[in-house]
Amino acid sequence: MTSISVGRCKPARGAALTEVTCCLKLGQRKCYSWHVFASRQLLFRRLHTRWPKNGYLVRNSIFHGSKPLGKTYDEDQKRRLEVYDLFLKCITSLFFLVAGRKPVASDCVQLPISGMALSNTHPSNTILDQGSVLEAVNLGLMKVGDSRLIPEFSRSIPPPDIPPVEGSALFYPSAGSDLLTPIILGLPYCREFFFYDNGSAPIPLLLEKTLRRLRGVDLATSNRFQGRRWRPEGAEFVFSFDHSGVPRSLRWIKQDNKEFLNRNVRLSFYFHRGDSWGEGGSGQCWDSDLFPKLLTRMPSGESCVFLTDGEPGGLHDAVRAKSKEVRVPSLRSDTRYFYGLLSSEVF
Repeated sequence: MTSISVGRCKPARGAALTEVTCCLKLGQRKCYSWHVFASRQLLFRRLHTRWPKNGYLVRNSIFHGSKPLGKTYDEDQKRRLEVYDLFLKCITSLFFLVAGRKPVASDCVQLPISGMALSNTHPSNTILDQGSVLEAVNLGLMKVGDSRLIPEFSRSIPPPDIPPVEGSALFYPSAGSDLLTPIILGLPYCREFFFYDNGSAPIPLLLEKTLRRLRGVDLATSNRFQGRRWRPEGAEFVFSFDHSGVPRSLRWIKQDNKEFLNRNVRLSFYFHRGDSWGEGGSGQCWDSDLFPKLLTRMPSGESCVFLTDGEPGGLHDAVRAKSKEVRVPSLRSDTRYFYGLLSSEVF
């Protein structure tokens, strides 16, 4: 008798390991339940139609011949290992999906981020590998579902082919250390990034390490201050770098979010999530009450990209009418986002 054991960690508080064992006997169709039997049949059918080409290539590339440990750092080899790793995790979760179980562990598996987020020229190139994404999530620089949110957003709103103009800006109120995803999504649209945090969050010093791995980033133009790339300028800290030959600046500002309304900028991207009424949140309704004031930072006749979770206070009716909705997996439940394009004339 051959036994196949499939393990899964449920991504929720008090996560517990559950195991299902399918028993396959030669010449017999025997299993512990109809769900397990149906799962097995569907799995084998999908493997038969999808595995031969892609699976064979991945297996051959990784396991054919002997390879030294240093080979694992080769860009092509690392990509093949990522594909193989993702395939195994998704196959494991498929058993539970076809049996009607949800969520599954593969929902929270981190994916590499492709070039479609930055350019239409080379959309298949990886700009941030799977290991770097996982590290950024662990450091609090990204959310668990961002490796799925970024491609979903980029497919719906493809990045422009021309570089951003002088003064174009991204605004993220109450950002904390959640910086990497708005930077990746904002690079095709913005030269300046305004991250506000009036709480107790420390300067995100570890961002430099991850930015260094992001394809197209050049830190040679970044000036150090006392060994750090974040240089103080009054109530804010500034981090400068180049991307695709265009100068960019990140501004992490320890002031009230509303201070942004006094700045002379061209608002090109509005990013907002994780805010609340309670302790640690701003209690400011940027997606409803303050949204008309925010759009005064947009030049007449131009559009602004936005991505928000609508909290606190919900969405303004005009914003909701122009938005699309996407749900991405998180540790406890799916997170809902609204995104789209708006112009100042909408109000």
